[in-house]
Amino acid sequence: MLENSKRIYGRKATCQTVVAGNSVRVASTSYNLRKFHNLIKRYLISEFASGAGSFLDLACGRGGDIAKWCDAGIKSVRGFDLSAESVVEATVRYESFLAARPEAIGNFRVNFEQTDSIGRDGWACSEQFDAVSCMFALHYFCGTERSTRDFFEGVASNLKVGGYFFGTVPNGKDIVEHVSNTSGTYESKMLRLERKWEGKPAAFGSVYSCTIDGTVTEEGSDEYLVYSSVITTVAALYGLVPVTVYTDPKLCSMLEGGQTQSVIFKRFLPTYRPGTDPSMTTASQIFSTFCFRKKL
Repeated sequence: MLENSKRIYGRKATCQTVVAGNSVRVASTSYNLRKFHNLIKRYLISEFASGAGSFLDLACGRGGDIAKWCDAGIKSVRGFDLSAESVVEATVRYESFLAARPEAIGNFRVNFEQTDSIGRDGWACSEQFDAVSCMFALHYFCGTERSTRDFFEGVASNLKVGGYFFGTVPNGKDIVEHVSNTSGTYESKMLRLERKWEGKPAAFGSVYSCTIDGTVTEEGSDEYLVYSSVITTVAALYGLVPVTVYTDPKLCSMLEGGQTQSVIFKRFLPTYRPGTDPSMTTASQIFSTFCFRKKL
């Protein structure tokens, strides 16, 4: 599991590809998908970490959420990633951000750090945080029951009582549905999924490959199925209880069921412009949001 994470999750394996130049971004086949996913992240951060004094981002990648953190009024952020290269790039992006927005200097501190300890037994920072996030990377830590438990134990130990742990993840049930045919694959213009597990899918360690055109999953990556019922059970072991009610109407409008659906995994509900290839909608809808709160 850790070797796969070193190769993939340090690159923030979904929709945060760093593409040079606005013209290139717009031309990208995944531009609208990435824009939609970034909006969901922005609203999630605002919903569950607005005004936080301290914030921890696990699998921070190249620092694509710096502006989102600042705009949410977060005072101090620590971002951890396995990839030293990504940490260097994220640090450069933070410095560039401060140069462009000097009013943030002194009011918004971010430190990016490389570590290979996330998801390992006993991992904890020297401080606890008001909120913790893991965007598009939780599934890389679910290779075994032990690694999943270690991950959630680490989250809980780093989170203050009453604090939120939230993020985005591919919904295991949706993945299984897409690859339940005899070939074990799903393929469209934007999305390709391939089943790699044998027999029936298991609670832990069921491997599949995901490729999304125009993103950092363009070459495909090995991922593990994640089920809401499974991670809810594991999270409960460490005092983390699910949050199913979101209050931001803009966020709710982008998720299936919004406020009314009391489920842990809230599926992305994109509304792309008319004429958009339907496969872009399908590529978004394999993802869901989640949120847990540390018991008071």
